[in-house]
Amino acid sequence: MSSCYHRFFSKLSGPPIFACVVKAAAFIWKIQAPSKSIFFGWRLIHDRLATKDHLYKKGILDISESNCVFCSEEEERLAPLLGGCLAVKPIWLKVFDWLGCISYFSLVDFIIFPYISDKVHSTAKRKIIGAIWLATCWHIWLIWNAINFKDGKFSFLDCMSKIIFSSWKWLCSSSKIAKNCNFHVWHISPLTCFE
Repeated sequence: MSSCYHRFFSKLSGPPIFACVVKAAAFIWKIQAPSKSIFFGWRLIHDRLATKDHLYKKGILDISESNCVFCSEEEERLAPLLGGCLAVKPIWLKVFDWLGCISYFSLVDFIIFPYISDKVHSTAKRKIIGAIWLATCWHIWLIWNAINFKDGKFSFLDCMSKIIFSSWKWLCSSSKIAKNCNFHVWHISPLTCFE
């Protein structure tokens, strides 16, 4: 049995997983969010979402159908969809501005947060930023699905509202709210609301 296992192991295992991906995936499971959102984050980290470039490679879509649903200008891939697309980037900028000034933290750091989460030394802030990052990715993905499958429309204000509310709801369900904090304070200064 052992010799059979060793013979087929190399053929059955996939490509090696880089240490940064393992670290990011481990962080995803610590985010305070619903299981389906966490699993989505895990799939995102491993580039296993059914974006149009993946669907084209599998023969499900034509090359003519592979443009980004948000901007229609470039081929849809995961990276532009979650930060580089001209239509989506303003969401990331607004969420980053909402987080407030973090001197050692840039917009790029926020977009790739699971990979560099240890850059934020405060456990409470890391937990808050993680939930907000996942809520941002999750709601952009839900809009992507609505546009692709339900003739939905992209609404900047609707997306921002859902990110703010979802991250608040997720953190309230499992974290201790800081003294004198409520949704209004969260809406203004999120990094001060949970301990």
